Amino acid sequence: MTEKKFDVTGMSCAVCQAHVEKAVKKVEGVSSVNVSLLQNNMQVEFDESVTSAKAIAAAVKKAGYGAKVCGEEKKKSDESGGGSELKAMRRRLALSVAFLLPLFYLCMGHMLGLPLPTIFTGHENMMIMALTELILTVPIILLNFHYFSSGYTKLFRLAPNMDSLIALGSTAAFVYSLWGTYLMAYSMGRGDL
Repeated sequence: MTEKKFDVTGMSCAVCQAHVEKAVKKVEGVSSVNVSLLQNNMQVEFDESVTSAKAIAAAVKKAGYGAKVCGEEKKKSDESGGGSELKAMRRRLALSVAFLLPLFYLCMGHMLGLPLPTIFTGHENMMIMALTELILTVPIILLNFHYFSSGYTKLFRLAPNMDSLIALGSTAAFVYSLWGTYLMAYSMGRGDL
């Protein structure tokens, strides 16, 4: 029996952890697997005469995640900027917040007693408000599109996770808001405020 440690990418919740573990257990020759969500890795004990580390990584990939044996590959990625994923995540967060703060102010500011510019107040300006909110929402969705691609991919593989929940909820809210915006424009065009 051989025991190897793998780095696992793409896990975001306990459901992901269970899916990875289930996928690896199905590989013939694997006797035990222990997946750690917090450390993003797994310890696998397997018979090298029956299966290989490459086959185990392929099973994890088929389940919708990434896996590679710890060691040389990790060192190479660290040398070539392994922290780039974290930097990209921080950049997306900062840009998302930059669009979110004015959006939040427009949507909720009046509830907090904050004054809104007159161009956004009154029935005559409701389309300006709706279109401005749309313009501020679209970049947030695009910056965080990985939640949608990951979420829907895992949902269609019948292995939904937290990304699937985020994608479904955000899509439903966005589509409903678009429908409301079109309904508002339709009504305004007919003089029905």
